Amino acid sequence: MTAVVPLARPAGLRVVVNDRVDVALIAGADGVHLPARGLPVAEVRAIAPPGFLIGKSAHTDEEIDRAAGADYLIFGTIFATASKPGVQGQGLEALRRAVKRFQGPVLAIGGVSAANLPEVMSTGAAGYAGISSFAL
Repeated sequence: MTAVVPLARPAGLRVVVNDRVDVALIAGADGVHLPARGLPVAEVRAIAPPGFLIGKSAHTDEEIDRAAGADYLIFGTIFATASKPGVQGQGLEALRRAVKRFQGPVLAIGGVSAANLPEVMSTGAAGYAGISSFAL
């Protein structure tokens, strides 16, 4: 991880580490993305340097509320996806509610594709995150 951060900076890219606050801080990353059941945002904010990005995943209203203070929220699963077999998508209406409930940018995740992206964006989502969209 410590080798990635210096490579990203000249390209104007930011590095966000998934789940591991310790690794993000040691590596000098730009932020961390916390799972829904991960560390509370306020605890991470208390030890993070100024400008450190904190993202949080959420799947329910309760988890959205626990994400208060995060810089962004990733909400899903929106549509069924091979990345999460057996998980039924919550749909666009759930995403629309998440956008209204969270005080900040919300990214959709789960089954988002070029075909349904216009519908996803019509909810007010700031964008989308993905796994299979970017897998090589």
